[in-house]
Amino acid sequence: MKRYWYVFSLDVLTDPNAPIFAQVNDEVPVQPVAANPLRRNRNFDFEPVVLQPAGDYGFKIAAATYRNMNQAFTSRKAAQLWAKEQAEKNPKVMYGIYECVQVFETTTPTIIEKKFNDAGELIPVV
Repeated sequence: MKRYWYVFSLDVLTDPNAPIFAQVNDEVPVQPVAANPLRRNRNFDFEPVVLQPAGDYGFKIAAATYRNMNQAFTSRKAAQLWAKEQAEKNPKVMYGIYECVQVFETTTPTIIEKKFNDAGELIPVV
């Protein structure tokens, strides 16, 4: 498995139609919160109403931002060069370099065959 780095701007937009995932506490996994409602302004453009729960939360990324997250780099140096190039082409836009910091994985459960012996005990088959 290879390690990758990603570059995209720091002005990540949320999808106003998707729920926010709020962290209730350390013991409870993230829970979806109601989707951000939309309201119209005087120009009849949709304007997101930001509803952020207190504390840590997660959100779905808006399509406009997601389209710019389509490149991966095989080294931090390559990502840095790309980020600098993008920053020069787009003044006043901040670009971040992202890398995986932690991985969680489950394994395939082991199948243990068992049988009942003459005494009625359930024991593993060897």
